[in-house]
Amino acid sequence: MSALSAIGSDEWIQAFGQAFDGVGLAEVDVSISHAVEKTPAGKVSWTERWKGGKLASVALGADKAADIAFTTKWSDFLTYVSGDRTPSVMFMQGRLKMTGDMRMLLAILPSMDRDGFVSGLARLGAATDR
Repeated sequence: MSALSAIGSDEWIQAFGQAFDGVGLAEVDVSISHAVEKTPAGKVSWTERWKGGKLASVALGADKAADIAFTTKWSDFLTYVSGDRTPSVMFMQGRLKMTGDMRMLLAILPSMDRDGFVSGLARLGAATDR
């Protein structure tokens, strides 16, 4: 995963899967849709599916039926994939907006601040062309 990939490219989606391979999220089944606005490629969306706390799939495109949907700006996305701030902090600052199942968010948010997940974000950030 040493090559830099443009967010939203097939290579970036592959890098996403590699970054979170073996990383645990709260032991739940959850679908999470992301939208990052104002990237070099415009608005980019993808959807992750986690089964029993493990990443099962990730694909380009938003899923309106996802349990949780996150929206952020490119600059804020880069802040949390660089490790400067955790997703929880970004959410509390209003820089990571969420819609969907708040109970599910509260179930997964603590695990998004743990070392394994934060390391996955850092690997993704290192693979993302800025």
